[in-house]
Amino acid sequence: MLMLEELSYLTECIVIEFPDKGTPIKVIPHAYTDLLVSLTGDAAIWILSKKREASAYHLKNPTNSQSVHAIKYINDDWYYLQWREGKYYTTPCA
Repeated sequence: MLMLEELSYLTECIVIEFPDKGTPIKVIPHAYTDLLVSLTGDAAIWILSKKREASAYHLKNPTNSQSVHAIKYINDDWYYLQWREGKYYTTPCA
């Protein structure tokens, strides 16, 4: 299993090579809201959790502003995150 290292500030796009289709990789989400508004726009909102490791950007439901899925900006695109065993994971097909 690969692990995506945490960055303090987003100065450029996080780029990773996925090992193969369907293999989940562990993702460490941002520690705080630090993405540019030009990336998040009105589509992503920051959800602060009581558990620091569970805090993440979430896709915002356009009809009611509620959060839907946890997401992370990787390889110039948004990837869905899955929460399993106290950690976030993503796959290349996310």
